[in-house]
Amino acid sequence: MSKCIYIVSCIQVNGAGKTTAFKILTGDEIASEGDAWVGNYSLNSNHSKFVSSLGYCPQFDAIIGELTGKEMLKLFGSLRGIPSSTLNRVVDRWLRKMGKYKNMRIMTL
Repeated sequence: MSKCIYIVSCIQVNGAGKTTAFKILTGDEIASEGDAWVGNYSLNSNHSKFVSSLGYCPQFDAIIGELTGKEMLKLFGSLRGIPSSTLNRVVDRWLRKMGKYKNMRIMTL
């Protein structure tokens, strides 16, 4: 079975509603009216299936302020392709360099 993959990008003037539209589509905000569909899934009637069918890269770092130093290093190490067999060793090495900051949320650094 083949899958169709679509990439959507919005370029509009400030205040046009781009951020609001994506917040509604990802469930961060509730729409006052209307509906959207991904395949057979309705945003209004099957929200969890709708949202799980999306891949979303937000304009701003959505989770970075919620991560500890260790979580941040593991996330970006994985994204950069560090093999899982060595990831913990690499992360531990960097954590020793971070000292007291390793368990703080990144936004507090």
